[in-house]
Amino acid sequence: MNWIKKNYAIVLPCAIIIVAVLAFILLIVTRPTPPVTKSQERVWDVYVEKATKGNFTPNLILYGQIESPTTSILKSALIADVTQVYVKGGNKVSKGQLLLTLDDRDTLLLIKRNQAKINEIVAMINAEKTQYTSNKLALKHQQSMIKILKREARRHATLLKKRLGSEAAFDQALEKLNNERIKLASKQLAVDNFVHKLKTLEAQLETAKANLADANLDLERTKIKAPFVGRVVKVFVAVGNRVIVGSNLIELFDLQDVEVRVQIPSSYLPKIHRALSQKQEIIADAIIDNQRVKLQFLRLAGRVETGRGGRDALFRILGSSERFAIGRSIKLTILLPTLKDVFSIPEQALYGNDLVYIIKNGRMQPVKVTRIASVTNSDGNKRVLVRGKLNVGDLIITTHLPQAISGLRVRAIDSK
Repeated sequence: MNWIKKNYAIVLPCAIIIVAVLAFILLIVTRPTPPVTKSQERVWDVYVEKATKGNFTPNLILYGQIESPTTSILKSALIADVTQVYVKGGNKVSKGQLLLTLDDRDTLLLIKRNQAKINEIVAMINAEKTQYTSNKLALKHQQSMIKILKREARRHATLLKKRLGSEAAFDQALEKLNNERIKLASKQLAVDNFVHKLKTLEAQLETAKANLADANLDLERTKIKAPFVGRVVKVFVAVGNRVIVGSNLIELFDLQDVEVRVQIPSSYLPKIHRALSQKQEIIADAIIDNQRVKLQFLRLAGRVETGRGGRDALFRILGSSERFAIGRSIKLTILLPTLKDVFSIPEQALYGNDLVYIIKNGRMQPVKVTRIASVTNSDGNKRVLVRGKLNVGDLIITTHLPQAISGLRVRAIDSK
């Protein structure tokens, strides 16, 4: 007691603290236990669609460009001035229609010169033939004269031997004979050379005729005509322009040979090759100027341009293509060969490229699938064609959940 009294100032605060601690512990121990509440698992509302199998025609929507493999740029084959231009860009032209004319005066003069040269050579040939006839007659005459002079020379020789004639008369007879022999040789040469002269003149005549034909061809080239039924793309010249050989005059394309070039993505090329190997027809639809146009697959391009992710395909426009202009872009819906026994699902039901979810026992269950192609309905909704371990009647979840995992609890709110 004496120690407590002596240390009262210290003992009292400690006692208060101990009592307070014991009271706090007693409160904790004797506090009421709160009721335990169980957390409820969230249920996600999703739209679903019953899985059904069927035959579908996949389609591929792409953009292509109208072009013509028969596009010609008509060029000048002459040096001349443009005198008339009858068409403008965009005009439709028929085969053989006159499009443009060049100055033909120089060509007409050339034709006259060549025709005059032909007439000259023909006259020379006729003269040579006449001379040949004359030379043959003269040759016969000379041959006859030679015979006469030979007899005369022999007579003078006989007289000279009998001393009845003079030596001068004999020499004169021999001289006449030799002169006639020279004339005979000259006529014979003229007759023999006739064939060679005639061939030379005939060759000159053929050359002159060829030059005339070339000049007439140049005259035709002064009139630029359409090589086919087409449409003018561009006129490069105007009246008064001086053009040279090779100058561009008019560009036009064949209206009966119009195609559409479209790039097929690499992922669809195997389907195209398979269809071609099985000789299946590939067609396409397009809306041009509010009119539906059918197109037919023709061929794949033989070259892949650098940096392109696919391969170009060429389609032929069925029916009249007169209202189309090359270079125009159009939207195509390419119809691929029909696929049998495949599932058609909304695009939003596909996770990645190979996974869909179905409802089984109220929970999401993943199913692996293989994406084959796409198809766009008449209402414009895009659907995906798949094959996989789906069963007909499975409830495919069509609501795309960002946090979708296997086993997530869901509830179908709409069954289609």
